[in-house]
Amino acid sequence: MKKEKDLVRKGIMDLKPYIPGKPIEEVKRELSLKEVVKLASNETSIGPSPLAVEAVKKEAENINLYPEATSRILREKLAHKLKIDKEMIIFGNGADDVIDLIGMAFVNEGDEVITSETTFPAYRTAAKIMGGKLISVKLHDYAFNLEEIAQRINKRTKIIFIC
Repeated sequence: MKKEKDLVRKGIMDLKPYIPGKPIEEVKRELSLKEVVKLASNETSIGPSPLAVEAVKKEAENINLYPEATSRILREKLAHKLKIDKEMIIFGNGADDVIDLIGMAFVNEGDEVITSETTFPAYRTAAKIMGGKLISVKLHDYAFNLEEIAQRINKRTKIIFIC
């Protein structure tokens, strides 16, 4: 009988779990604070747009329905506004989801993904899950070393994340 780890995709076993920051309520309790401004996770400290809140309220009665899977209307309107082809636009549930989709679409076993050593961990995860090899380039004066990134490009390079 096979063990679970023998059934799991190779790249998964090498991943280290993501450890998120503490929730605001926990920080308040631990440090006896009344107010905390969370600056992690790319969340805004000023709250959502009133227009977004109104749109959510307006659609609350439809919360039981799955959204339209291709976001066709939104893609068409956004493409028109940006003057680009609608096929150039994808939507996902946050950056992690879109990065995973990019990895699934382009990275095969042994392909290379280039990024900086100090960047968003999701880039590494997308490469490893798909069996790709992560090429990590050191920062130069706290900035991406674009010269070294360019030098590391070869026939196995599939994605370069600069962010």
